[in-house]
Amino acid sequence: MRNYCRFLTLLLLVGSAERADSQNVNNPFLPYDPDQNTLILYHFDEQPSSMVLDASGNTLHGLWTPTPAGSTGRFGNAITLSGVAEVISTTFPELEDTDLTVEAWIYPLSHTTCLVADLRSPGIPADDGIAIGLTEEGHAFGISQGGHLPFFIVESTSVIPLESWTHVAVVFPGTAALLQIYVNGNLEAGIDGVRWRGTRKVVLGKVMSGGWGHFTGLLDEFRVSTVTRGFSPVSVNGTSWGQLKSGWE
Repeated sequence: MRNYCRFLTLLLLVGSAERADSQNVNNPFLPYDPDQNTLILYHFDEQPSSMVLDASGNTLHGLWTPTPAGSTGRFGNAITLSGVAEVISTTFPELEDTDLTVEAWIYPLSHTTCLVADLRSPGIPADDGIAIGLTEEGHAFGISQGGHLPFFIVESTSVIPLESWTHVAVVFPGTAALLQIYVNGNLEAGIDGVRWRGTRKVVLGKVMSGGWGHFTGLLDEFRVSTVTRGFSPVSVNGTSWGQLKSGWE
């Protein structure tokens, strides 16, 4: 009996080690697992639902207004935004000049000037924060503003294709005052001298304030990290995509 118990204990330890080794925080071609730098992680696998569950462990769940349709996603399920629905996250402690990475898989159905993800500080001024958007020409862009400072915008060189999944990330190394945009793991543009005052809430599908349009398309694997994630392009089936590498290791 004693040897049997030792055998079971060994199996449990080995199983725990395998689960730890299989944790995915760097590869966007698999669903992400949370790590200590994950602030928000939405898989959208519970969709369609009026609630968005946060898998980061920080319980920063969101609510849809109204509830959007569910769809097959890049991994599991995704949400389909018709240009009207939005999600608003639970308010979290304010971030200010912190290393930040905001990323998602997007499947646009039209090219219109819009914000896909808007991280802002509600109140006055309401324009503090960072956002990911698309232009009517189909370019992805990152935008940052701190208080009454001017906008900083960085725009991708490539066009985001319609009806196809694309990974887009905006990276902000707070101490370096940079704003960078990655498309499918490729660094496409950057700008320096960027500052922002903080963010306490996430809005998906539309802008929190102002005249930006609504995103129309599918959204999957939305993640906010309080670290600058790094990217290294690789080739997958002959197509240039991206493979995340941790920027903090």
